[in-house]
Amino acid sequence: MHDTLGIIAGILTLAGFIPAGVGAVRGPVRPSRATWLIWAVEAILIYKTFAAATPDSSALWIPLGFTVGAAGMFLLSVPFGEGGWSTLDKWCLAGAGATIIFWHLVGPVAGLLAGIATDMIGAVPTAVKTWRDPKSESRAQWLLWWLGAIFNLCAIKNWQSVEAAYPLYGFVLTTTMAGVIAGRRNGV
Repeated sequence: MHDTLGIIAGILTLAGFIPAGVGAVRGPVRPSRATWLIWAVEAILIYKTFAAATPDSSALWIPLGFTVGAAGMFLLSVPFGEGGWSTLDKWCLAGAGATIIFWHLVGPVAGLLAGIATDMIGAVPTAVKTWRDPKSESRAQWLLWWLGAIFNLCAIKNWQSVEAAYPLYGFVLTTTMAGVIAGRRNGV
């Protein structure tokens, strides 16, 4: 059962990249170059670290799906995105770089936590952009990712271990971003 829920979570995550990619090419989605550069690199490291820290986890499908999708979104962000060299972007890129260096110096559990910190830093440019212009992000993308995060929480086998850390973070991030998009589009 846990394995099936994890696979569904991964499929929903990959599916979320479809409206994001189409929206980037056709508009009005404008992916943040800094966010997607950080997330593309970080996704590979999160997947490797999560797999090393929790090799038996059914919740590995979201990091795997996100690795594939983040690389594609970064490539789309180059011609269709925005930002990349603002002061905020530079600080986030530097912070992400520092946590990635730390990541390589520690074991898989601390590395996973550093990866989550890198992911948070990477989310900042997109969160700021979305707060200012909620139509610059795909509502369907974040809804699919939010549903994937829920399935990923259900795929966790051991809530007493580090296995729960990344899925919990993913749920908080997707809930926050989906809420910002919905709330700001409705004038909240």
